[in-house]
Amino acid sequence: MRLDLEESDIDRIADRVLKKLIPILNQPDNGQSPSEPYMDMGQLCEYLRVKSSWVYSRVHSNSIPHYKAGNKLLFRRSEVDESLIAHNAS
Repeated sequence: MRLDLEESDIDRIADRVLKKLIPILNQPDNGQSPSEPYMDMGQLCEYLRVKSSWVYSRVHSNSIPHYKAGNKLLFRRSEVDESLIAHNAS
């Protein structure tokens, strides 16, 4: 059986999977302290007060730590902070 999906269908599926994954990823690790929550693109742009094009540029050049969940980008605040501090110090 073959299933043909439009790109918009795949994007909707990825969005639904991501909505289910983020709470799981943000749960405590093996009874230890809770892991830091992930931020999505909108949250990171709001936190840094920058446009998404600025973030995409840094992601493309691998100068900002990120994770991919399907076609979505996720970020950890502490890793982004450390990366920006290290970049400014050099």
